[in-house]
Amino acid sequence: MDDLEKAQRQLEQAKARVQKLKAKAKAEERKKDTRRKIILGGLVLARAKRDPDAAVKLTQQIAALPEKERAAFEGWSLEDNK
Repeated sequence: MDDLEKAQRQLEQAKARVQKLKAKAKAEERKKDTRRKIILGGLVLARAKRDPDAAVKLTQQIAALPEKERAAFEGWSLEDNK
């Protein structure tokens, strides 16, 4: 194997390592984002359970969701989670 082939192979390996690291970083960021959303959702629900005005706003926001997202809330109510 000559120097050019060796360098080309090393370059390809380095590119693969970079891609793997980028994918790992992206997966970690998705995990962090999901965790933030879960925590925020818990805060919103807790507030809505304590504050009737917040409960009304939450209900209005859910009702304003597009049908596809709103379907996730079928059969669910804030009272079910008290």
